[in-house]
Amino acid sequence: GQETQAKDSKGKTADAPLESEFRYPGPKPRTKEAAIVMLADTVEGAVRSLSEVTPAKIEAVVHNMAMKRLQDGQFDVCELSLRELSQIESSISKTLAAHYHSRIAYPQPPDVPEDEQSKSE
Repeated sequence: GQETQAKDSKGKTADAPLESEFRYPGPKPRTKEAAIVMLADTVEGAVRSLSEVTPAKIEAVVHNMAMKRLQDGQFDVCELSLRELSQIESSISKTLAAHYHSRIAYPQPPDVPEDEQSKSE
């Protein structure tokens, strides 16, 4: 199979970073609120690193990261239900999509002389 390899500044192949280097230190989240904060924080960082941010990509990142944490048992202690996790995913996705939403570029209006601008203010 294919292996993911990182290259150092000299172009030499380096070992891929360990997952443990990116884990939260300490115990698994004990409350639902702590689980939400953990997920939101990790997802926000991942979305920020995307080269092109679209609502579909945001949803995919949020879902994938939530499922990885679920499979890893990160939500076991806080007793987060699958229904709640789905609602949290939806909320985080909508929030990030709104945050990264780019406004439509409207054409610039023709220049209005300054004396007319001051009349309309």
